[in-house]
Amino acid sequence: MEKASPLFAPATSLRGALPVYTPVCLADLTVSESQVASETLTEHVVQMFQSRADLPGVLIIKNGKVNGVLPRSKLFEHLGRMYGVELFLRKPVSALNKFIDTSFFALPEESRVDDAVRSALARPSANIYDPIVVTSETGVSNLVDLHTLLLAQSRALAASNRVVDSLREMDYAIQHSPNRQALFYQILDALEQVVPYHSASVLLKRESELHIEVTRGRASLGGMVSLKGEVKKSGIYHSLTKMRQPLCLNDVSKVPEWDYFRHLGQPRAWMGIGLFDEKQTLGLLSVSRQTLTPFSAYERSIASAFAERLGKALLQDSPPPKKKKLKKKREEESGDTNENSGTV
Repeated sequence: MEKASPLFAPATSLRGALPVYTPVCLADLTVSESQVASETLTEHVVQMFQSRADLPGVLIIKNGKVNGVLPRSKLFEHLGRMYGVELFLRKPVSALNKFIDTSFFALPEESRVDDAVRSALARPSANIYDPIVVTSETGVSNLVDLHTLLLAQSRALAASNRVVDSLREMDYAIQHSPNRQALFYQILDALEQVVPYHSASVLLKRESELHIEVTRGRASLGGMVSLKGEVKKSGIYHSLTKMRQPLCLNDVSKVPEWDYFRHLGQPRAWMGIGLFDEKQTLGLLSVSRQTLTPFSAYERSIASAFAERLGKALLQDSPPPKKKKLKKKREEESGDTNENSGTV
């Protein structure tokens, strides 16, 4: 079977597709599910490669498990040698391991792209260009080639180099954008480039509730988080509002208190950052991932800088403060004095 999704396929949101999609981990990359049984003739594999130029290799399956990987480049290299066709074409792929190294290198699907690149490049030089086996929690294995991996890393590095420029663009937009909701989307899109996520939301506080204002990503979220009752006693709420510190949950499924925040979906890794003015909580930035790919300290600091811009946008949009009663009273007294001074 073959599974090929578009590289960095855009996630869907309340407003549709994201303009550019930065992968969170290996699970977000284009993968190949091409599998053949160990007794399959090499001739059949050659036909598969000829019909699909994008296949980096095939998984060799024996007794329901991955027994090896036959890279495309290595197979054609051996077939191109003298008597290669006669020696290999009519043999089962399981017999090729005597001549071709079919051992494989596997990584879990939640692995970060940069970590995967370092691990892949640390392989022996003879295997450095072999496709990588990506394993999932369900036991399914796929292949991803090194080119796809390096391209993903290149895009991530290019985005991270623009962090300062992105923050400056946000500061300018806050001063000049009349549409607060459009500004929120712009900030979430910029955040996604440097802190990849599967879903992100801006929640605004209204009395005793946090209402989801905008959402970006795969999950279509809606509704509100009630701040009444036990939720105020929870460690999640205390960390976000009282300590005013970003909170990262590496595995939401192991946090019972998450039930209070169920309207934010059921992610695996989550990060929340409060939005404040000098005296009170204005809202919350919620960022989540569907894989067990925790947010790093660097990502937490970058997201905090973007959350600060969201807070500025809220203050920019707030109405001017009301005049103090004392000032108003003095103005009234001043007016009375002027009237009396003009009376004969």
